Amino acid sequence: MLREGQHAPRFTLPDADKILVSSAEFRNSKNIILFFYSLEDSLDCTIKAIEFSEMIHDFRIENTVIIGINSDCCNCHAKFRDKYGLSIMLLSDAAGKTCNAYRVWKKASGNIDHKWKKCIRDSTFIIDKKGVIKHILHEPNPVGHAAHALNLIRSMREPSEAA
Repeated sequence: MLREGQHAPRFTLPDADKILVSSAEFRNSKNIILFFYSLEDSLDCTIKAIEFSEMIHDFRIENTVIIGINSDCCNCHAKFRDKYGLSIMLLSDAAGKTCNAYRVWKKASGNIDHKWKKCIRDSTFIIDKKGVIKHILHEPNPVGHAAHALNLIRSMREPSEAA
């Protein structure tokens, strides 16, 4: 299990426009809010994605990028982004390697066949500019999650960065 204080696993994944995004791009320059979500268009993930998008300017002031990851395809991400006018990055982990690295898989029962299947546990990792996990939030309440994450980012400021 990943813990706060550990280095975050690195990843390179395609975004909604099939452009590769690497966590290494942000090392030493940006904090990362990395949120894993199970289903696009589900109520909880839609609320989180919209709230993060509405607060994107506040996160940019804090030198923070917002990245959502799930196992859906790039085209699915593009439809979801365009449907809600989202301004955050949505990355596709179709192979599940990044989900494995962050250990966000969980078992859930199937609706129709009642068999257990693997799905993503909604989780948020707040990673500092050095690539260290500072906060881990599993299954957070979607309403107000973005504001809570912003407060956690602000609490990570170096004394010279304090406003």
